Amino acid sequence: MSVVVVNVLGSFLLGLFLARRERATGGATSLQFWGIGVLGSFTTFSAFSTDVVELLAAGRVLACVGYVSMSLLGGLALARVGRRIGGVVR
Repeated sequence: MSVVVVNVLGSFLLGLFLARRERATGGATSLQFWGIGVLGSFTTFSAFSTDVVELLAAGRVLACVGYVSMSLLGGLALARVGRRIGGVVR
C-alpha cells in the first residue's frame, strides 16, 4: 500500500511542478532535474510492477485490479489536482 501512496503523491507533486513550471522561466534543465530526476526517482514504477506480478502470482486477481486501478486513477486524479493548484497558487 505504501507504493500506491508514494506514486499518487508523486503524481500530485509532478502535476504541481508542471503547472508552476509553465508560469516560470525555467529551461529544460529544471524539467529534467525536478520532473524526471527528483520526482521520477521518488515514484517507483519498478516496485509497482513487482507488486502487480506478486499479486497475480499469488492468485489475488481482485486485489491486483484494485491496486492497479488505485495507482492509475489516483495518480491521474491527483496530477490534475496538482496542476490546478499549481496554476492558482502564486
